[in-house]
Amino acid sequence: GISEISQPATTDESTGISTQVTSTLSPNGSAVIKIELSGGSGRTANVDEASATTTSSLSTDSGLTVAINTSSGVTATMAVTGGTLGASIASDGTSSTSYETIPANSTPVKSTFSSTTSMDLQVKSGNVVSTSSAATGNDGVSRTITSTINNSKISVQVQGSGISDSTLEAATGSTIIVNNNRNITSTFAPDDSMTSTVSMNNEGLMHPVITTVSTNNRQILPEVGAGGTVSQESDKIKLTIPLNASGNSRTESRSSSTFRTSQRTGVLSEYAVTGKWVGVDSTSGKPVFVQSASTDATLLVTNEYDNTTSVSLAQGTAQYRIGDDLPSSLSGTLNLNSTPASVAMNGSRNLVALPAYTSIAPASFESYFSNYKTVWARRNGAWQFYTSGEEKSVYTEKGYSELSSNIEAGEGIWIELKSPANPTNFEIADYGGYSALPQLSSMTSEWNLLGTSKNITVEEITQAGNFDQTREDDSNTLGFIDNSGGNGPSSGLDFLQDEYIISADQSGQFNGFALVMAMLLLASASLMFRYRQSILSSTSKSQQIPLKMPSWQLILAAGIVMLAVACAQPESDSTSETFDYMGSYDRVHSIWKWDDENSKWLAYSPKSSIAKELEDLGYTTFNTVEKGQGYWVRLSASGIPTSLSLAEPPAI
Repeated sequence: GISEISQPATTDESTGISTQVTSTLSPNGSAVIKIELSGGSGRTANVDEASATTTSSLSTDSGLTVAINTSSGVTATMAVTGGTLGASIASDGTSSTSYETIPANSTPVKSTFSSTTSMDLQVKSGNVVSTSSAATGNDGVSRTITSTINNSKISVQVQGSGISDSTLEAATGSTIIVNNNRNITSTFAPDDSMTSTVSMNNEGLMHPVITTVSTNNRQILPEVGAGGTVSQESDKIKLTIPLNASGNSRTESRSSSTFRTSQRTGVLSEYAVTGKWVGVDSTSGKPVFVQSASTDATLLVTNEYDNTTSVSLAQGTAQYRIGDDLPSSLSGTLNLNSTPASVAMNGSRNLVALPAYTSIAPASFESYFSNYKTVWARRNGAWQFYTSGEEKSVYTEKGYSELSSNIEAGEGIWIELKSPANPTNFEIADYGGYSALPQLSSMTSEWNLLGTSKNITVEEITQAGNFDQTREDDSNTLGFIDNSGGNGPSSGLDFLQDEYIISADQSGQFNGFALVMAMLLLASASLMFRYRQSILSSTSKSQQIPLKMPSWQLILAAGIVMLAVACAQPESDSTSETFDYMGSYDRVHSIWKWDDENSKWLAYSPKSSIAKELEDLGYTTFNTVEKGQGYWVRLSASGIPTSLSLAEPPAI
C-alpha cells in the first residue's frame, strides 16, 4: 500500500519559519516528497504574501532509478547519458535542479536552475522539470514558470492565460536563477572573455545582453516578448521575434510618421518609432526599426558574441527604417551595432535620467540596475521607491509607497548603488534621444525634477523655462526647431513634429519684392476683367471669348496669395534658424545638479543677485547638464531655498 513518513518539524529562529517534510511512496515505485513552510512572511512577491503556508514538492516517475536523500532538505539524483541530473529542495524552500557532465580530460561542466520562489520538482526519464504556482504579474495576467533541464540544455517557459509563451533556452554550462520577484536571470559564458545574460521579468519580457565583447563593455540586443524565443548557444545568441502586422509603410513620410511623446513628462522622441527596434546603424548612428508587412512576419536576430548583430527574416515579409528615412524592404541580412546608450554613475547616490527615449516598467528594473540598491522617483510631490532587497520592509514601515508606474524619458530619478559603490554605467538600448526642453514651458510646480538625453546648457534650460506656451501674445512667441535637443539652436525642439513655429520678425518690414509682384498680378487681373466685359458687350453670345473665367480668377487668387505673403513676416531661408525669445516672462529661479562623485550640489541662477547669494552659501556653479543626467529646476520669483529636502530621497 501507500506508505507515508513525516519527519519532525523544525523552526528557524531567525525567520520564524517552520519546516515540515512528508515523504510518500506508492506501490508502483513513484515517490512524492513535500516540504511545507509555515509562519514568517511570504517569499514570492507576486503571490499573496499574507499566505502563511507555502508548499514545495519533489516527485519521481515510476520505474526510474533515483537516489533520494532527506537528511538535509530533499535531494534526488539520477544518472543519464553523459552525466548526472540532480534535484533538491532545501529546508528553507529554495530549490535547485542541475545537470553535471565530466568531459574526457577536462573539468566538470554544470548547468543549474535554482529558485528562491516556491517550485514543485518532478524527476522524469532524462529530465527534471520545475514548475511554479500561478501568480499574477504587474500587467494583471496570471503566469506560471516551467523549467526543464536535461543533458543538452535548460529550457524555461513563462506561460500566461490567453497569451503566447516566452521561451528561454541555455546551453550546458549556464546558470539560471529565479528570485523572490519571479524575475529570471540566465548567465552563460561561451569562453573566459565574454558572457551573455538574459533577464526575463514576471511578464515574460526578455532582455538579452552580451558583456565584455572586444573593446565594448556591453551589447544590448532587442527585447523579446510573448511568443518569442532567446537561445544562448555555444557559438551565438539567437533571438526569434514575432512581429505584429502593422501594414505597409513604404509611402510613409517623415512628417506623417508616428512620434512618441512621454505621457508624464511631455518630451518628444528624436525619431519616429513605428516598428520594432533592432539595433543601431553603424554608419549613421541612427536607430533601426523593423515593421511587419505580413501577418506571419518573424525576425531572426543573431550575434556570434562579437560586435555585429545580424537581423533577417525567418518568415513573412517586413520593412526596415533607419532613423526617419523612408522604409525599405527587408531582404537578406542587416548588420547592425548593439552598443547601448549609457550614463556613468560614480557615487553611492546618482541623479540620472534615461539616456535614450524609452520607458522602463518596475518589473524590468532588475534587467537594467544589476548593482542597484534602491531606485527613487518623484510622484505627486512624494518619494516612491523600488527595490528587490531587504530594504523594502524598512521603506514601507517608514510610510513610503512602492513605485508601480513606469520610469519615463525626461524625468530625473535617483539610483542608490550597493555598498561599496564602485563606478558603473547605467545602460539601455539606444533608441535615439529625446528633447527635454519643451516640457519646461508647462511646468507649474516650484520644484521640477527633470532629465535629458543630450547635453544642454543652463542658458537653454533658462530660456525654455521662461517660455510660457499658455500665454498667447506676441511678447511670448518662441520658435522651436526640430531635433535640436540641446545641440542646435537655443530655442529647443519643435514639439509639433515637422511643422515649424516661427516667431514674428520684430522689424515689422514687408517683403518688398513679394508686394510688388502681388500688386502687378492684381492689376493684371483687373485689366483682363475689364477687357472681358468690353468684349461681351460688343459681340454676340455665340462668339468665342478669348479669356475664360477660370483664368482671370486664377490670376486674381494668385495675386491675393502673393499679397498675403508680402504682408506676412519674412522667414529665414535656412530651416536651422529660429528667433530668440524676447518676452518678459521671467520665472526660472535656479537650476540644481548633483555631483555624484563628490556628493555635493552644484547651483546656477540666471539672476545675478541670486547667483551671488548661492556663491556666498558655498555652491559651485555649472554650465551644462550632460546626457543621461537628472537636474532640478526651481521656478520662483525670489528667495533662496532654506532646504533641499525635496531634492534628495530619504536617507535610509
